[in-house]
Amino acid sequence: MVCIAGAPGLLRPPRGFFTSPLCLTCGACCRGTEMPLLLEDVERLERLGLKREDFAVEGEGFPRLRNVGGYCVFYDARSGRCRVYSARPIGCRLYPLVFDEERGVLLDPECPLADFFLRDCRELEEALRLLRRVLEGLRAEYGYRYSERLLEKSAEELLSRCRQLAALQPGSTAGFTHARGER
Repeated sequence: MVCIAGAPGLLRPPRGFFTSPLCLTCGACCRGTEMPLLLEDVERLERLGLKREDFAVEGEGFPRLRNVGGYCVFYDARSGRCRVYSARPIGCRLYPLVFDEERGVLLDPECPLADFFLRDCRELEEALRLLRRVLEGLRAEYGYRYSERLLEKSAEELLSRCRQLAALQPGSTAGFTHARGER
């Protein structure tokens, strides 16, 4: 599974998506990561005083987060939290929304809360817009190739699933973004 990171032209990283106080801090999001990094992700982490070779490995034509002991180099096993949370790559901010080169856009089933996040269709739509920008950035910076058709088809299927769930659940949070308190 390939998770996508970064978005070109951002002065600062966007807020995180799909946050929840129910997060289990289980580390599923950090286990065996293959998170690609755009230059802005690398530069943001380097501004913390980190050396690229300590947190990134080259693979498939672009840098990815390094794994140590099967987890992201920034994962703190004791706390179950990210050591660079405020500067984490944009792909980490999108998780559990991922782009799989064979299946397209999906909510990673490794995340125990993935289905919970299908309750807010506005949040999902906003995250999908950023994911599209991220993929465009990977293409521009590294020549990354992906199927736009697969991206759009799978994104629409995920949104359709979100809308179906919203229609079935009275009091659903679909269309309501708690983080900003807007309808």
